[in-house]
Amino acid sequence: MGWLQSIFSPFKILWNRIQFTHTRHRKRKGLYVLYEDVKCCSCEDVQMLWSMLVGPETGFP
Repeated sequence: MGWLQSIFSPFKILWNRIQFTHTRHRKRKGLYVLYEDVKCCSCEDVQMLWSMLVGPETGFP
């Protein structure tokens, strides 16, 4: 049974890397959608909370 695990182990590692990359990309996309929603909002409180949330080190203005 160990030989079966040795055959599928590289595929499992590759699959985990693909899933991690896809998940990370999806989270970034969701943050951008949220940024667009906040940008369209005219309420100053929302704008202030967004600026506190992202801070100066991120790529969002």
